[in-house]
Amino acid sequence: MFRAGAVVAGVGFGGALLADAPAAGLVGLGLLGAGIAIALPLAIGAGGNVPGETPATAAARLSTIGYLGSFVGTALVGGLASLPLALGLPALLVLATAFGARALRQAG
Repeated sequence: MFRAGAVVAGVGFGGALLADAPAAGLVGLGLLGAGIAIALPLAIGAGGNVPGETPATAAARLSTIGYLGSFVGTALVGGLASLPLALGLPALLVLATAFGARALRQAG
């Protein structure tokens, strides 16, 4: 499910970036939201299964890293020179998380 959510989110975000029609952009961003809505809870849940830590501590640590990423990512995207590059990089990063799905399976 995580891998599927990451692919849906990345393809949706990339499609929204490439779309010429506003309706297609809205559909793409809707796919981004649907994909992240699946992947994020699975990642936090798998983080609660880290050996040697209580589930609450591990989930809190993962959530903190996620929030830190939202702050750093915003500054990084804002500092990029062109809009296609600024939005294309997060789309590629979301797609890249699909390759990390195996780590969730091992943690679960």
